Amino acid sequence: MKIAKDTTDHKPYLITDMHPAEIIEKYQEILKHKGFDHLEIVEKYDPLTDRNVLVTKVVARDPLSVGGVRNSLRDLLKGHCWEARIKYHHCYTYDRGLIPGMLYKIKNGNIELVEYTPDEQVIEKITEVYKDEPELIDELMEWIKLFQTPVP
Repeated sequence: MKIAKDTTDHKPYLITDMHPAEIIEKYQEILKHKGFDHLEIVEKYDPLTDRNVLVTKVVARDPLSVGGVRNSLRDLLKGHCWEARIKYHHCYTYDRGLIPGMLYKIKNGNIELVEYTPDEQVIEKITEVYKDEPELIDELMEWIKLFQTPVP
């Protein structure tokens, strides 16, 4: 195991349905918060309406500013924030597309997945058992990498 310095400048955040102009006008305490970094408009998929929507990403300097302490950004936007209760390490892992349990290497300061090819016998067995379901074979070939990757 190796500890690597993050070179991506990833920062904790929460999502709100308020437009940045509304936050600037009505929620000055957000802008004055010691952990506030900046606002961004981002597009997110809304599964309830099955469409993409524009939302505001409130970016913080540290995870505790998002939530976890009194007068956090989450508290100030009560009722108007999402993704504010996700632990930072989970957020980082998801945003970076990292897969827990897989092997990674550090190359030029970047984390890269170590590609794993399952044993040929395993591939043959999956192909044989699911020969009538080709779409399932594709999914299984992705999942089998996670199940067959050697434990670090």
